[in-house]
Parts: sequence; C-alpha cells; structure tokens
Amino acid sequence: HLSNLRGMRWREGPFVRPLLGAPKDLLYAMLQAEGVEWMEDASNRVADYKRNKVRLQLVPLLQELSGGALGLRLEEMTQQSAQLRDWLEGQADVFGGDARGEPRHLDLTAWAQLPPMVRVDQLHRFITGVTGEAVSFSH
Repeated sequence: HLSNLRGMRWREGPFVRPLLGAPKDLLYAMLQAEGVEWMEDASNRVADYKRNKVRLQLVPLLQELSGGALGLRLEEMTQQSAQLRDWLEGQADVFGGDARGEPRHLDLTAWAQLPPMVRVDQLHRFITGVTGEAVSFSH
C-alpha cells in the first residue's frame, strides 16, 4: 500500500539504529581512522539473493537513470507515504472500537461514504484486528 512505503525505521520497538542514515563510505572511513577492520558478510557481494540483486544491479541502474537523484526521490516518496499514513489514520473510524481499540462492529452506511482509499485501509485494519492475522492489500 502506498501509505506503507518505507525502509528500516530509526526506532522500532526496543531497537534503535543510530547509524542508519550514515553512508557506508563514511562508516568505513570512521572505522579505518580508528584502526578497526571493516567486516561484511561475503554473501552481500553476490547477486544470488533478491535483496542483493536489487542493491547490486537495480539500485545502480535507477541511480543512473534518475541522474543521481534516486536517494532524494526515494526520501520524498517515503515522506509522502508517511503523510498519507498519518492522514488515513486520522480519518474517522467507522468500525468503532472498545477500550483496547479492538473493532466491535461495522457501520456499512458510513463506510460506503468514505473515499475508496480510506475504505480499503479501514477494512484492512478491521479484518486484521478481528482475525489477528496480517492480511495483504493485494487482490
């Protein structure tokens, strides 16, 4: 869903990633200045896995095709996605909820009057809340 486009978060639960935004070359230089050897899993350099194929082949191609602006464009898209998520979560919840936020009922009349994107988002959250299962947005 467009409102969930994001990479790793700086903070998620108990985990904090203070170096997440630091470029690899900067980290490498910092370690080198301290006399510490850079260590990397050898599998990161092989395009045998999808994530590596994306990082090693697709990202450089997109960087070239975007005239070097890929990072900026991805950051803008991430910010727009977060704004959309905030807006969707700020819409009136037509499913109601108990004190724990668990959905209780479905007001189909109110739901049908919502914009399509809000309907899909609220239905997704309702089904996930009722079933406890993470459902996909795909058809």
